[in-house]
Amino acid sequence: RPFWTGDEIYEECFTLVGKSDTPTFLYAPKTDAPISVVDYNKTTEFAYGVDYKIEDGKFVPCGDRLPHFEYDEFYRTEPDRIAVGVNPEKISFPDGKRRYFKFGELHKKTLRISYHCDKSRGGVFRPYAESGCPAFSEKLKRGEDAKILFYGDSITEGADASAEARTAPFADMWGIQACEFLKTAYKNERLRYINTAVGGKDSLWGRDNVRENVNAYAPDLVVLAFGMNDGGKTTEEFKILNEQMIHAIKSAKKETEIILVGTSVPNPESTWFGNQYKFVEVYEELAKKYACSVLDMTRLTLRLYGENGAIRYRDFSGNNVNHPNDFGVRIYAQSFLSRVLGKEYEEFFEKLK
Repeated sequence: RPFWTGDEIYEECFTLVGKSDTPTFLYAPKTDAPISVVDYNKTTEFAYGVDYKIEDGKFVPCGDRLPHFEYDEFYRTEPDRIAVGVNPEKISFPDGKRRYFKFGELHKKTLRISYHCDKSRGGVFRPYAESGCPAFSEKLKRGEDAKILFYGDSITEGADASAEARTAPFADMWGIQACEFLKTAYKNERLRYINTAVGGKDSLWGRDNVRENVNAYAPDLVVLAFGMNDGGKTTEEFKILNEQMIHAIKSAKKETEIILVGTSVPNPESTWFGNQYKFVEVYEELAKKYACSVLDMTRLTLRLYGENGAIRYRDFSGNNVNHPNDFGVRIYAQSFLSRVLGKEYEEFFEKLK
C-alpha cells in the first residue's frame, strides 16, 4: 500500500544516536491506537511505557533496551572504511575536530516502527496522475511479454536493501518489489525483470556501457537512474552524458520507453552532497526532448530529509551516506509504481476495501 494513503505507516525506521535521541515521525502518530516497535531484524519487540513512549509527536526512549549508537561512534573522529566527512558548515563540534560519518551497517542498531496516523494534512509525495510508460503498462494489462531493465548505480543495483545486505528480514531491492507487485496486480507472469546497474558507477560509465548493458536486451521499458555518483559534475556534463545514453537506447529500439529517475539526494550533512539535487531538472529537460518521463525522487527526498525535512537522513538510510534502508527502499518502489501506473496504483487498493 502506498505510504501516502491509508491511516497507518508500516515499519518506518529510527536510528538512535545517544540514549536521549528523540526522532520525529513522518506523520503524527495516534497514541490511542496500537504501535509496534521492533529491531531491524524483527527478532525483538519493545514495549510501550517500558522501552519507549510518545510525547509531543516524538519517539522518546526509556530504559536501556533500545539499540543506539554512541555519539562518537556515529560522528567518528577517525575515518570509517570509507572516509565520508561531516560537512563542517552543517554540523560543528565542541572539540573542533574533523568528524566522519559512521558508514554502513546502520541496520544493526535501527528500529522499525509501525503506527496509525492522520495523513489528511501535509504530505511529502505528490502521486502521478498518469502512467509514464503507457505502452509498457498496456502490455502488462494484456498479459503480453514485457521486459523492464534497470540501469544505474548502487541504489538501483539494490545496495543496503536487507536482502542485498544478507540480513533479516531479507526485503528485496526496490525494482524487484515493484516488478513482483506488477506481476501480481495484473496476473502477468510474462514480465521479465533485468538489472544491469552497478554500484559506484556514474553517468560516464553508463554512457560507455549502454550498448551491452541496455541495448543488448531490447527492453520495452528502461529505468535510467544515475546521478548519485555524479555529484562533482556540472549539470552540462551530466546532460551530455545522459543525452548520449538516451539517444543510443532510442536509436537501437525507438519504441522503448524510458523513465529517468531523479536520484534521491545523499546525506545533506555529508561531504558526499554535491550537485545531485540539480540533475532532476536536466532529466526533465531531456524527457521533453525525447518523450521520456521522470520519476522525481530528488524533490521527494529533499522534502523527506533535506533542510526542514519531515525526518532525518539516518532514519531513511542503510549506510548513512547514500543508500536507502528497507523503509527508503519501499518508498522508492511505491513512488516508482505511481510513475508506472499513475492513478491506477492507488485505485488498486481502493478495490480491496
